[in-house]
Amino acid sequence: MLPGVTVVKQDGGLGTLPATADGKRGIVGVCTSGTPNQIYILVDQGAVPGVLGRGPLADAVITQLRKAGGVVYAVPAAATVNGSITPAVGNPSSPEVTLGTTSTEALQVQVKVTKSGALGAGQFQYTLDGGDTWSRSYTLAASFAIPGRGLTITFAAGSYTVGATYKFTVTAPTASIGDLQAAAQVLVDSPYLMEFIHFAQPGDNSLWAVAAAVVEDAFNKHKYTHSLCEAPGPGSNVDTWVTTLAGYRSSFTSKDVSVVAPWAEVVDPSGLQIERNSANWYMGRLCSINIADNPAHVGKGSITGLSVVSPFTTGTYGKASSYNNGHALALDELGYVALMKHQGRNGLFFVEGRTMADPSSDYSTIMNVRVMNKVMTLQHQIWLDQVQGKVNPLNIEESLAYMLATSNAAFELMAAREELVKATIIIPPGQDILSTRQIIVEFRVVPFAYSKEIVLKVGYENPLLTGQSA
Repeated sequence: MLPGVTVVKQDGGLGTLPATADGKRGIVGVCTSGTPNQIYILVDQGAVPGVLGRGPLADAVITQLRKAGGVVYAVPAAATVNGSITPAVGNPSSPEVTLGTTSTEALQVQVKVTKSGALGAGQFQYTLDGGDTWSRSYTLAASFAIPGRGLTITFAAGSYTVGATYKFTVTAPTASIGDLQAAAQVLVDSPYLMEFIHFAQPGDNSLWAVAAAVVEDAFNKHKYTHSLCEAPGPGSNVDTWVTTLAGYRSSFTSKDVSVVAPWAEVVDPSGLQIERNSANWYMGRLCSINIADNPAHVGKGSITGLSVVSPFTTGTYGKASSYNNGHALALDELGYVALMKHQGRNGLFFVEGRTMADPSSDYSTIMNVRVMNKVMTLQHQIWLDQVQGKVNPLNIEESLAYMLATSNAAFELMAAREELVKATIIIPPGQDILSTRQIIVEFRVVPFAYSKEIVLKVGYENPLLTGQSA
């Protein structure tokens, strides 16, 4: 070799930390557009209708992007069961009005005659949210297609009387549990990191068990995520509903799944005031706060967009809910994400960031789940660099000095961001790496505590009696 200077470019000196999944989420569900089991990466709510059309998946993506922004990985699931259309028992029978074709989402449709007359002379208007929002008046015709909803109103021949009202309950199309699992599996098998996988379809503990299995599979592939599921609606009797959910919970436990129980009247992406599960609002809150923050923190404010918890009745003073803080407490103790009211504050608040873990588990709150999932994501990526690396068996810590420094840097950054209080890295002594070719590294994380109850002690004091014996 001739005399000269050889330059060797080295890497790794900056200690750059790997990417994390903070705030990113996958959502699976039914929609009217898009290809089943294909991932659509969305950041702009305005682009969603052109990609996914309408339906529960599209609503979930739009609502969550409005609430939290960020990145959503949406996967349409094949719609196995078409939505149903059920006329109210008290509908006028003559002339008859029917609602048909294929529904795209759950709606409360009413058709009201606003001008008496026959077809071509009388007029009507319709609402899709049970009477909160009405269309303009249209001339009665043999058929009328409701724009963008996949529904057609058919008017029989005859003379219609002003004020006559026809009501219909429309349910959304649904996917089978197997199809939802297939869509979620696409997310697990993708190269993308995500904190959550949201199953945007109400279901019972059979679906929740599948959601848990999806997270377990992801864990085995070193992807640390958490499933969010939606409980079925309450119907008209909130007490019966809570009892039913208690039955579901008795045979289901998982630290990998959260189930949002309450339904509420919300303003959906199209402006309708309609009843929906509050999971999208819960996810929006989670993805807009620090991973260690409690979504139930009162100081963060009430949940905007939720007006009244289902079921409710409409009376002289507006809509009154049958759901109260007693139901909220029961659901919270069962492990569900629940809504409550705080005396002196307007609006609705979450009771706690619950998971379906056993109450004694370290992972019974979503805050601890999020923090530990981030720890595992970071540390797995950091320590991959040491796989098949040489180690001095007589001085393991010296050999791993760089790895320990990088690992500590990740914890220090999380502490600086107030995601954890502190963390300790332990290399247990006495390891025989020559024989086992294995290194055990232990991490101990100190999480934040949360003030669920504040005790204020008040009383009077007479300064003239201070220091005097009784």
